[in-house]
Amino acid sequence: MAKKQNVFDNVDNDKLIKEAQDIMDFLSGESIQNLSDTIHNRVTNSGGIIPSVTAKIENKIDTQLTVIESCIKVLKSVLDKNGITPFVTFGIETIFYKLKELDVYLNKYPIKDINDRIKIVPYGKQGKTIELLVATKEDQIKFRAKMLEKMQKINTSANEINDLKKQIQVKGGYEIPLRMKIKRN
Repeated sequence: MAKKQNVFDNVDNDKLIKEAQDIMDFLSGESIQNLSDTIHNRVTNSGGIIPSVTAKIENKIDTQLTVIESCIKVLKSVLDKNGITPFVTFGIETIFYKLKELDVYLNKYPIKDINDRIKIVPYGKQGKTIELLVATKEDQIKFRAKMLEKMQKINTSANEINDLKKQIQVKGGYEIPLRMKIKRN
């Protein structure tokens, strides 16, 4: 059976490692537990200003899931090219840590406890506040279902790369033994 083609197989090794490092830096710097909705003021057609949701928690989590998927593909390609390195091992650990963090987040907010997410935000110059509907209950539950499905796919891919790493370790890695490197006359 032919090996499944990875979109990153033909990319330069140094570029792959830099991309994976950037991804891991992003993932390490973004704590799921501390995510919040991003709200900015926007100008209305009549020239007024109104608070507006520019990024929901759900969008931020979906971005992380997409980035994790990409990181797995990059790490598989790096693993194929370089074998097991501390960098690959760290990448795999980062992915599993992030998946665990996402699982904790899901357990923290069971479906039965989800309600419309409303934020009280400042509005106007007189220090007034308004309630801003950030995410409906239905949207949050629908996202949760998609998130679970995406996490399961990612978990499967992460386990595959981890199993591949273990197989390489059992076989002795990709290093050529010294006795085979020595030229004999």
